[in-house]
Amino acid sequence: MFKELLPGGKVTDTEASGTGAPQGPSVRGVYDDGEGAAQIGVTLMRTDPDGRTTAGALECPDANTTDYEDCATETLADGSKVMVFQGYEYPDRREPTKLWRATLVTRQGFQVEVMEWNAPAEKGAKVSRPAPPLGPAQLKAFAASPLWHPALGDLPAAPAEGPAPDPVGADARAVLESLVPKNGITVASKGGGGDYAYLVLDDGKGASLVQVNVQEQMGAALGGHMGGATTLPDGTKVLETKQPGEKGGKGVLWWSADTLRPDGRRVVVSAFNTGNQSKPATRKEPVLTMEQLRTIALDPKWFG
Repeated sequence: MFKELLPGGKVTDTEASGTGAPQGPSVRGVYDDGEGAAQIGVTLMRTDPDGRTTAGALECPDANTTDYEDCATETLADGSKVMVFQGYEYPDRREPTKLWRATLVTRQGFQVEVMEWNAPAEKGAKVSRPAPPLGPAQLKAFAASPLWHPALGDLPAAPAEGPAPDPVGADARAVLESLVPKNGITVASKGGGGDYAYLVLDDGKGASLVQVNVQEQMGAALGGHMGGATTLPDGTKVLETKQPGEKGGKGVLWWSADTLRPDGRRVVVSAFNTGNQSKPATRKEPVLTMEQLRTIALDPKWFG
């Protein structure tokens, strides 16, 4: 079926797994239509019929934090939902490998994911063509083909999900938004939840990404990471750092306040002088000062 759905060309180096595989049955191979070899893979799975396990699979990433070419989600005539994403294997684009994918979820709780690259392997292979071989419409049709239905029908039912796990503390996005200074600063976009969140802030001088991670039981895991930190009277360690961004954006600065409580609870608040780490700086410095980052990270609301 994999070969039948591809528009001509040659397929080599195929590999397949059955229903016993951890991620469900899948097939992949190297497809060449005469314009360059490209890796293509398909995975079939059952999902929670209520859609909880697929909520993130059908959401386009926030363009403020993830660099990609295009993304669209639509509902098909049979009620299935499909997302077509055109992005990169490496979100910071340090290599030119493109990753395009279509994720389709049916009303019966079946999921088909098709992924393709513009190289004969997803990692470690030289790019062979400007773009993956299947365009967005072809990707969507490939995922939605009825040829997959017999194989989907053979899949065991998805296990029932228990209650969603409790977050570490208060919802990170709500807390972060409540702690950001309000003097002339607006929230351009926001995301996350639970123990991770981000805001893109703007004070009229350019966008600035601010993000937070909240963790527990990190005392032993951090090891020597907190070397050079200041220790407060209650035993909390505070490590302040200023360094270049790590995702390729030109001129990006990354400031962070990393705090570790004596009981292992950790809050890290970071700010950048851009709204997207993969894109060039939009301002000279982050919108929040190091003192403000430190104050936010030490606030007791994170575990309230």
